[in-house]
Amino acid sequence: MIDNSDNFDVYRFWTHFFKSDDLKKILGQEGFEKIERYDDVLPDIDLWNGNNVIFCKATKK
Repeated sequence: MIDNSDNFDVYRFWTHFFKSDDLKKILGQEGFEKIERYDDVLPDIDLWNGNNVIFCKATKK
């Protein structure tokens, strides 16, 4: 997460699995908008890469 002053925090949720639509709903309820989803970003090397990882980019209202 990056704020307007370019300060950032990294959040990793490796113990939870979210469907894309569920994650979009959760982010929307927390005041995020312009939610973009990127999948298939990482190489398809093992279980934790490729199709099993989704990256999201969103803007806080």
